[in-house]
Amino acid sequence: MSRYRVLLVEPNRDLGRILQEYLRRSDLDVLSAFDAGSGLELARRERPDLIVSESELPGGASGLEFLRALGTETDLVSVPVLLLSGAATPEERLDALSSGAEDYLLKPFTMKELVYRCERLIVHQRKSELGELSGDLARFKSTDVLQLLEANQATGVLHIDGEYKGEIHLLDGYICGCFAENHKGEEAAYRLIPVRNGRFHFIRSNIRSNIQNVRSTTEFMMEALRRHDERAKLPAS
Repeated sequence: MSRYRVLLVEPNRDLGRILQEYLRRSDLDVLSAFDAGSGLELARRERPDLIVSESELPGGASGLEFLRALGTETDLVSVPVLLLSGAATPEERLDALSSGAEDYLLKPFTMKELVYRCERLIVHQRKSELGELSGDLARFKSTDVLQLLEANQATGVLHIDGEYKGEIHLLDGYICGCFAENHKGEEAAYRLIPVRNGRFHFIRSNIRSNIQNVRSTTEFMMEALRRHDERAKLPAS
């Protein structure tokens, strides 16, 4: 069973079934509602990890009114909302964001983009709520996690447990130390960042530094991926 539940508020039942199926194939549990009233009731009862809602909803409440109603619920105010819309002006997008939506997705969109936005919002919220972050590297790439930590100026240790095992230490979002089996410092970072299979876990804790030339995490990632691509091109010995 997936660790994450998504509430989908979609009045078009045919489209709703398509979105449900794709989200479920992406290992997300899906709850369904068709208007603001049923969406709010289901959100209160089930407390989902994310709400995905159409901007145009039937009945007496629009998508923006639905957002504002969620914002008045103590148990739901921290649940991120992704709003879907077929057409929107910059002013309408601003209204949506100022009414409580964390993200806005314009139609037409690909299913991959929808899943990506959902997963990013859930990860960001979990990190904000718990001060910790963990997951499967097959679903959340280490580069995405590091970008999130850099953007939030996080300080702590990112543990990687895959084909390489080790720790990436961050100070205000910058990689300042790294330890990976027989490697330390920058070389350890270049080994750990490209890992794609395994688990990751970030926790706010005491850090250690062994990198003298501290630079942006983005620069570290670009160099790590470049080196990884070069190693992949070498003939097998």
